[in-house]
Amino acid sequence: MNESNSIIIAVDHGYGNIKTVNTVFPSNVIPCDGEPAFAQDKLYWAGRWYAIGDGHKEFIDNKTQDDDYLLLTMAAIAKELALMNLTEAQVHLAVGLPLTWFGQQSEFFSRYLLRVPVLDYTFNDVDYHVELVKLTRGFSFVS
Repeated sequence: MNESNSIIIAVDHGYGNIKTVNTVFPSNVIPCDGEPAFAQDKLYWAGRWYAIGDGHKEFIDNKTQDDDYLLLTMAAIAKELALMNLTEAQVHLAVGLPLTWFGQQSEFFSRYLLRVPVLDYTFNDVDYHVELVKLTRGFSFVS
């Protein structure tokens, strides 16, 4: 992949909503046995379909306990790439976390998001190839 496709994407991983510079959508992931027929947003990754953003995820103390926040990050990246008419990119993630997370949990969250550095997935019928090359952590006042 060439350097011209290297971009920064900011994602705020709130409990209620995932926020990027250009989008906001509910923080919810519903695994599906097949392609979701009525989902607003649908994601296919690692042999599984997911409905994204229908409702809100139940509050959990540890956002790394399942793949949901990785899947929500993939959706956020796809939404931003779609606005740029891109389907592949080297992505530098700028991640917003609640202020209470900015200690030890932020390091766990960084490792969690970067554990799969190359993501090949389909979002809303478009195939994406994303290489996560760096993650920068910050914090948000609202989660």
